[in-house]
Amino acid sequence: MGERRALLIGVSDYGEGLEPLPGSLQDVRAMAQVLAAEDCGAFDVKPLENCDRATLEAAVEQFFQGGDPEDLLLLYFSGHGDLGSGGIRHPQLHFCTHDSQKPQGRLIESSAVSATFLKRQMDLSRARQIVVILDCCYSGAIADLLKKGADDIDFSDLKAKGRVILASSSAAQMALQEKDGLSLYTRYLIEGMKGAAYPGNGAWIYARDLHAHAERRFEIERKGGSTPKILAEDTAYNLPIVRAPKPDAKQEYRKAVDRIFQNLDANLDLNFDGIIKNKLARGSLDTKREQLALPVEEATAIEAQVQQPYQARATQRRTYADYFRDATQEGYLPNDLDQVYLEDIRLNLGLGEADATKIRQILTQQLNLKPIPTSSPPSPPPSKAAPPPPPPQPAPPTFAFEVVTVDAQGKINSRQPATAEYRRETLPGDVTLDMVRIPAGEFMMGQTEAEKAELIRQVGEESYKKYYANELPRHSVAVPSFWMGKYAVTQAQWRVVAHLPKVKADLKPDPANFKGENRPVERVSWHDATEFCARLTKHTGRTYRLPSEAEWEYACRAGTTTPFYFGETITPDLVNYSGNYSYGAAPKGQYREATTDVGSFPPNGFGLYDMHGNVWEWCLDHWHDGYGGLFHKAPPDGSAWLSSDENKFLLRRGGSWVYGPRDCRCAFRNRLVPGGRNDNIGFRVVCSSAWALP
Repeated sequence: MGERRALLIGVSDYGEGLEPLPGSLQDVRAMAQVLAAEDCGAFDVKPLENCDRATLEAAVEQFFQGGDPEDLLLLYFSGHGDLGSGGIRHPQLHFCTHDSQKPQGRLIESSAVSATFLKRQMDLSRARQIVVILDCCYSGAIADLLKKGADDIDFSDLKAKGRVILASSSAAQMALQEKDGLSLYTRYLIEGMKGAAYPGNGAWIYARDLHAHAERRFEIERKGGSTPKILAEDTAYNLPIVRAPKPDAKQEYRKAVDRIFQNLDANLDLNFDGIIKNKLARGSLDTKREQLALPVEEATAIEAQVQQPYQARATQRRTYADYFRDATQEGYLPNDLDQVYLEDIRLNLGLGEADATKIRQILTQQLNLKPIPTSSPPSPPPSKAAPPPPPPQPAPPTFAFEVVTVDAQGKINSRQPATAEYRRETLPGDVTLDMVRIPAGEFMMGQTEAEKAELIRQVGEESYKKYYANELPRHSVAVPSFWMGKYAVTQAQWRVVAHLPKVKADLKPDPANFKGENRPVERVSWHDATEFCARLTKHTGRTYRLPSEAEWEYACRAGTTTPFYFGETITPDLVNYSGNYSYGAAPKGQYREATTDVGSFPPNGFGLYDMHGNVWEWCLDHWHDGYGGLFHKAPPDGSAWLSSDENKFLLRRGGSWVYGPRDCRCAFRNRLVPGGRNDNIGFRVVCSSAWALP
């Protein structure tokens, strides 16, 4: 085992335009005590306070130089973070130093240290184990600066081996930095390092444990919109940060109390008022206290500490519910102006948007509330004479295919013949593009309760909330008929369209990593895909575009309600995904580690191939954290859910060859920056134009 070294940086005083942060020095000093303690972090700690830019850069460069591959290096920063002159639209994370200046609200970038400098020093380091902890505004933006070549990547694509980054906030959020006293994120991390994050087994508290603890603390206390982030590859989540705590009666009882409150909160949800009323839960704690020989007074004090944020949240919920009832009149939902006031009230209370949404949904159902009626336009006068019947049309072209379903173990238990209507575009060089008619219909979009239970069983409650809860609430969507590509766009199709006249942007004719005329094109950004659609539209005279997220899921499900259109599970015999993982009761299988030719596996009931796995498929929509909300609600008509921020994350669907089956489900949602490219992202096109028969 190599050395354990830590560089802790805190900046409290700044130049023009930046508010002092006295708490940053307290953050560094408190973190130093924990990390330096032999029975805790056992790091060789070097603190650095109120340094200028040159001193900070020199210290960081020296810190990452030399050493052995087995060393574990930990860098901590507390202070102002800033997105630079570009702001949120063109973010470039900077760490502000003692001489940083921000006159008229615009950072002088040459006075601060950019995250690209930090990344380069990490890249040059011999150490294979690196931990970075950032307690500053916009700290999650560091993900946008970790690139492969010229391509952007997001959290889920980070593949920096042996590195883990713990960030106090997302790329677009202000961290909750205190003017005096420890910042919330650092306080929660230190609390976790002292034992609160210990999972109960093993000799160490790992990076993933600290993140889970801080994330849950923010969630329980509903501290604004700040959301901690963790960026790492799977193995780096397990970097050891501090030693496991020695047995302690108070700490052990606190963990027992915390577990009881978590369970009650998860089961009772909005009905949990922060009071333990379940006799068995009460008995569990009483017997635990007796087992630990803990005095009643000390146990009561511990319970009160854990209970406080739950009771505070219950008060917030009741207050918001009362105001919502006041805003309803004669069986109707609140009007537009009252909705604005309700949103102000929610923010003033510090109530989470998810809680507010649930409260509105429950009260709307309990009170049988209806939308405020609007006046309808006058009906057109009846026609004087019925139009003549249309002339008979030739039968539309169809193709035949076989639909298979599987049992719980992923074995095929049914094969049914089917047909679907299609049209064929003939592109230059006699390359063809088949479009399948998707009939109009209504479906329930999102994750089912059975899926939720299975996902929680597989990954646990915390990971479920982080990665899969955005597939809710399940809701009804009515989708008009449209045409969709039978396959993802192939490299042959891409090449001929890439040589068509440019509309807005240049296209590389051969971007794919895995070569093959009938393999899906990959390494294409959202911008590349929309340029492809624009060129195809101009060439054919029909409007081509990417699918909306609702259209994609509707087309993928093809009338099914199971996690996959094959049934409750899948196997690598049916889908190209990482067979190192399984879903439900299905076995593991082959991991091909590459794309496959389109159409290599059975289609769904609409006649679409490879909607699960192979490559991710871009959608039109901007990313939203779930489907519900008072002012932010997914469209019920299947249209794209867009934002005014053109640089916001975009949706991709379907999973890929490198992901496991959980991420190939019909309901799974994933995001990426619009410029993101890698070898598991492609797309398929949609056409909503009327298509005459030949």
